[in-house]
Amino acid sequence: MSLPRINLPLQGIVGLLRSRVLKQTGQLYVAKLVALSAGFLISILNTRSLAPAGYGIYSLCFAVWEFVELFVNFGFYSSAARVIALNQHSKEKQRETIGTLLVVALGLATLAAVILFCLSFVVAQLFDMGGEETLRLFAILFGLMTLQTMLEAVCRGSNRIVLLATFEVVSRVSCVALIGLFVLFGKYNIRVAVFLSLASAVGAAIVIVSSFAPKLQIQAATLRALFEDVKTYGFKAYCGDVAMNASYRTDAILISYFVGATAVGFYRLSSLLTVPMTTLSQSLSVTLFTRFTADREIKRRVLLVNSLWLGTCGVTLILLARLIVVNIFGLKYAPVVPLVFPMVLVAACGGLSQPYNMFLGAKGKGNYLRNIAFMLTGINLVLNLVLIRQFGILGACYASLIALVVNLALHYYYYQRTIDHAVSYETPIGPVSADELGIVE
Repeated sequence: MSLPRINLPLQGIVGLLRSRVLKQTGQLYVAKLVALSAGFLISILNTRSLAPAGYGIYSLCFAVWEFVELFVNFGFYSSAARVIALNQHSKEKQRETIGTLLVVALGLATLAAVILFCLSFVVAQLFDMGGEETLRLFAILFGLMTLQTMLEAVCRGSNRIVLLATFEVVSRVSCVALIGLFVLFGKYNIRVAVFLSLASAVGAAIVIVSSFAPKLQIQAATLRALFEDVKTYGFKAYCGDVAMNASYRTDAILISYFVGATAVGFYRLSSLLTVPMTTLSQSLSVTLFTRFTADREIKRRVLLVNSLWLGTCGVTLILLARLIVVNIFGLKYAPVVPLVFPMVLVAACGGLSQPYNMFLGAKGKGNYLRNIAFMLTGINLVLNLVLIRQFGILGACYASLIALVVNLALHYYYYQRTIDHAVSYETPIGPVSADELGIVE
């Protein structure tokens, strides 16, 4: 009787590898890697085609937009993904929810555009770069960039992962193609650069959102359900996200202050090398979001596959670190090599926490996610200030590692708390079979 027990984990892994989940995860993972590569090409084209002052304006405009976007969503998109997933039995109900969300998103886009327009006058006072005119000119398009976040939530909630993958590729590749054409004909400048980046993303989002055939007539019950979830889950998760992102860039600021700007580049590059590791964990977790709304716990095979991926990638990256850094970036970037080991551990902890984070979100545990984010924010700030001042770039790496270890521990604690309490959610979806989700048991 012991043989089946020994083989069970292996059977579970093989089952997952043959499932629809892996296919969707692979599609999203490849799409994200293509998008990252296209983004890298866009950066090369921009730095080579725009003067340093023009590229500075371009970067400033998007930095200001990222600041505004951080605050202008109020948890609606996180809640919408849950509401859509909980209504997966009814395509009509999903269309109603998507239509309601679209109206809300357009309202948030308008608010973001107004805030951005007003902030442009502050930018004019703080930065003598001319970026304020570009911000005002494209304020509406910047506001419509919220449709990207809406699309991700809709695809995650409806389990239409292939559409999310399509958006990742189309938005970035079309932008590269358009920039190439304008550069070729000598018509590329700062305003064209900003417009093409915005138009390619917004245009792709509009086309893919329309494929869901959303019902734009708002139903009171649907709007009420969305607001209720925002109140109980979405806004709490939003508060945590704001706190986390507000402290996210303190490491770069403190490295620049205590060590120097060059050190920031080394630190960012070491982090960039680990992106393919965590991207698969994120893709797998997004793919499983709909199933998590119905499952009592995360299947062991999911955690095993995620761990095996992170472990394999991590060991490979550590062994080949010097070869990769020196041959791709040059010998002058050799100081990045010692940073790879701690940053691989950081990425591994971040990747391991992804399924737990998505599970808590699917279960509507906004208070848990908020608590994790608040605790992590405090730890990040204290550790960055103490360790970077004392140990420089390595201090930043180990500050991140300690914070991510705590983050993983907190996610696991709240995950266990969720499944131990066995909270009963009355959802309209009922039990979901493995066959319906394409999982081979």
